[in-house]
Amino acid sequence: MAKFGWEECKEEKIPTHPSKRFDREGMISRIKKKMAYTHSREVISKLSDSTTINIEGVHLTLYQGDICELGVDAIVNAANTYLRGGGGVDGFIHRAAGEEKLVSQMEKQYPKGCSYGECCMSESFKLPCAAIFHTVGPQECMNDPLLASCYTSCLDELQGLKMRSIAFPAISCGVFAYSEDIKRACKVAVDCTIEWIKQKQVKSGTTLKNVVFVCFSDDMYSTYKSYFRKLK
Repeated sequence: MAKFGWEECKEEKIPTHPSKRFDREGMISRIKKKMAYTHSREVISKLSDSTTINIEGVHLTLYQGDICELGVDAIVNAANTYLRGGGGVDGFIHRAAGEEKLVSQMEKQYPKGCSYGECCMSESFKLPCAAIFHTVGPQECMNDPLLASCYTSCLDELQGLKMRSIAFPAISCGVFAYSEDIKRACKVAVDCTIEWIKQKQVKSGTTLKNVVFVCFSDDMYSTYKSYFRKLK
């Protein structure tokens, strides 16, 4: 339960650096090979009944279902700082991808873990997506700038790899900071994504074509759907 406003929150974003001993180039090469397969898919085809809005040529889609089934370039995991898996979507993604291989790769690549608001990347292993972006959202208290950083850090990573599609869970909405204020978390997630898209399009453009917001409950889906309608 969130007890404080973000001004009083002790959780902060500290740069996270991968180990220099880890073969990151090899991992990226394998991810790009898998991207060739994900690019061949019609990402939105299985989401045809979902709510979609268009922002500067990028489709933002709302979907209620299993994030692990989506054949997008990257899915986002709402991780913990240790990057070892846990409850909720974090544990679910680890088990679906292959927990042993995923944890092993994260331990070698990020031995000190991941800071709040940062993005740490891994391969997807058994999942149909090409990569998994792990990000740590606010846990003890609502912190809008930190939550927004989770989304934009993932989008920055996507841009660097020239990816076209990404799927986000509702970060920090399970049992953490925003569990009792999903509307606020929804607004932060959608608004910062739209702002990121607009800024990229003004400067140099973006390879991004599809963003999927994945909801795990009827209430969450209704909250996002209501906000999407306001943006149309």
